[in-house]
Amino acid sequence: MKKLLTDNIGLKILALLTAMIVWLVVVNVDDPVVEKRFSGVPVEVINDDAILRQNKTYEILDGSDSITVIVKGKRSILDQMSRDYIKATADIKNLSIMDTVPIEVRSTRLSDRLESIVSTTKNLKVYIENMGRKQVEITVSTTGELNAGCVLGTVKPDVNILSVSGPESIVNDITSARAELDVTGLGRDVSTTSTVHLYDANGSLVTDPRVKSTVSTVHVDAQILETKEVEVSAITSGNPAEGYALNGTVTCSPSKVLVAGKGSAYQELTRIVIPESAVSVAGAMGDITQIVNISSYLPDGIRLGDPDFDGNIEVDVQVEQMMTIEVEVPITNISVINVPAGYTAQLVDIGPTKRIEIQGIATALVQADPNQIRGTIDAAALSPRITDADDQQEGVHQGSNDGLVTFTVPTGVNAVGQVYMEVILIPAADQAPAE
Repeated sequence: MKKLLTDNIGLKILALLTAMIVWLVVVNVDDPVVEKRFSGVPVEVINDDAILRQNKTYEILDGSDSITVIVKGKRSILDQMSRDYIKATADIKNLSIMDTVPIEVRSTRLSDRLESIVSTTKNLKVYIENMGRKQVEITVSTTGELNAGCVLGTVKPDVNILSVSGPESIVNDITSARAELDVTGLGRDVSTTSTVHLYDANGSLVTDPRVKSTVSTVHVDAQILETKEVEVSAITSGNPAEGYALNGTVTCSPSKVLVAGKGSAYQELTRIVIPESAVSVAGAMGDITQIVNISSYLPDGIRLGDPDFDGNIEVDVQVEQMMTIEVEVPITNISVINVPAGYTAQLVDIGPTKRIEIQGIATALVQADPNQIRGTIDAAALSPRITDADDQQEGVHQGSNDGLVTFTVPTGVNAVGQVYMEVILIPAADQAPAE
């Protein structure tokens, strides 16, 4: 037996070595050592509070937080590898003076069976800047169309101010914070929650995750108002220059405006009157035009309903020069009043009419009918033509007197000058009996 084992020992050892080499060759051919690339591996930044505590923030540059990792090992092992098994970290505590942080990679599984694992990107590149903070007013913007005949009233968020913090260069450029409200098809008040977005000076949405806001949503109450058209009129103040008068025509343009509101005040409103304090014709010698904004003359709770209308109304007032003409007033239209008891009054004037002058604008004079003019003489204010004590009985002047005639003329017309007529007061006892 011993001879069998030791006979040709050299050949037997050579055969064993050959077999081992063949086995190793076969194994390596079937399961060779290879490399495998895993791209898009995220780099986790750790201990960044070391920067935040200094009231600073950082930005990762050049996409260096997404790396490619090369793993080396047997094919059978790498076939079991996944990108999810690769952990890449950058510790901010190791920040260099060049603002770079070394990247470390490892495998969370099969690490003891890998030959190597390395990143093609060695360092995380960062940009350090100061932390900025500011307060921004919150506004609400609306989208969509309301029901026909409705407009938006007050739109209020429950929070008006928020605070933002983040990289100083970005925070300084933030100019507004807006919540959006879709009002499509609404016809009554609405109360809802809206997301608040930040915008820069160019109106672009700020999406940088490093910017933090104290308010992300707000509760919004929106008032929906009804609309209707109402008339506009104006009252004037003051008097035109001497010899001029209003012809009664006051025109407002536009003559109707759209208003919005709700409740009893809105329901009862049919006209907006521009008060006399807003339109003066004092000293005018011709037509005048004034621009008046009616916004301040709207009742409480009511507003203009057309967003494109600024509230300015053009008020045109026509002023005409006055003219004087003579007219014949029937004597039968003139009477004596306050005749003392026991007396009769007799007018002494020849002719059926009394000529007087009236003044007014042309349109008023044309319409004035002399037959509609009335005159009165107050017997208590007569002036005796001859003063005789024997003719005076208890303050009554018998005989011939002068009486001032007061004329009542149509609207827009004035009687010019003073007109006197002779009046005789006759005691009743002296009157001849009727035959």
